[in-house]
Amino acid sequence: MNARDEWPRRVDLSQACVLLTNDDGVSAPGMAALEAAIRPLARRTVTVAPDGNRSGAGHAITGFEPIAVSGTPHRDRWAISGTPADAAMIGLQHVLRDDPPELVISGVNRGANVGDDYYASGTIGAAIQACLQDVPALSVSAAYARPDQVDRTGSGPHWDMVRQALPNLVRDLCAHGWARDVFYNINLPNLPYPDILGVRAARQGRIDGAPSFYVQPSVEVQEPESGSERVGLAHAWPDRARGVDNEYALLKAGYICVTPVRVEITHAEGLSALAAAMNKDLRDA
Repeated sequence: MNARDEWPRRVDLSQACVLLTNDDGVSAPGMAALEAAIRPLARRTVTVAPDGNRSGAGHAITGFEPIAVSGTPHRDRWAISGTPADAAMIGLQHVLRDDPPELVISGVNRGANVGDDYYASGTIGAAIQACLQDVPALSVSAAYARPDQVDRTGSGPHWDMVRQALPNLVRDLCAHGWARDVFYNINLPNLPYPDILGVRAARQGRIDGAPSFYVQPSVEVQEPESGSERVGLAHAWPDRARGVDNEYALLKAGYICVTPVRVEITHAEGLSALAAAMNKDLRDA
């Protein structure tokens, strides 16, 4: 059996080709921090990322128009006109078709991706796409302070901390390995590296009391004569989450959080209850 077909799968970084991507854009500071952290560890790293910010793209793909793939002045770095999920597919199936990656890392996102953010995050969307193609994947995000809570740590993210924290963390996860259909979502706290308390495995959090995004009037001039109005979507800054072992609580306490995420999202208990209540043969109805 080929090692690429074995699960759980571990990755020897020193011999691996690693595909890097993100949703903030190929020129974002988080991309530079990720490249600086991973390049010394791997046999080869190649970056394929959107040519601009695609935050909130989720797992969207570009299905009805061509996607431009452009080289950049940096060696082994490509910019595409599509989404983060597009970037993962293009990197795996096109740019690196002759040197298939053993690992995909998406990030480092400016801002945490926790709880309800999973369903809008392009950072996570790229990791999902890699996982769907049976390639081990990580999504990585770094928290920053909301405007009314900037203190001695600064607004963040702390990119120096990212460059210091990621190498050992990625090595440890590569040694631990991946189950099939699972990727790891990593969130880094808004702290300098010496102030981080440690690493914790965490479950996905769900916030209490408010949606993660909310609708607000647009700052643009309204056009009442057109019969329409303009609204905007803003991201909430939740203070509460359900339980104490979730990403929200542990990140706030000063820990790096690692969450194993399944792409097969069937609710097993609900499926059993539904089958007991609903399964029938229509010929017997």
